[in-house]
Amino acid sequence: MPNQNHDNSLNQSNIVYLRRQELEARYQVTKTTIYAWIKTRDFPAPIHFGANLVRWNSAQVSAWENEKKAA
Repeated sequence: MPNQNHDNSLNQSNIVYLRRQELEARYQVTKTTIYAWIKTRDFPAPIHFGANLVRWNSAQVSAWENEKKAA
């Protein structure tokens, strides 16, 4: 039987954190649009790593995309 704790740690290490500028380029939108999506379209909230450092979990962003495609 596989060690589930080991599997979870592997999944955690594969997470990529996206910068806001990467999201802007990916969706061809502005910063304002991204933050509006967070409030109105259930876009994933950023993760704060410091006072001026935020990133988005790529897995959460992909899940949001898939949810929108399915709707």
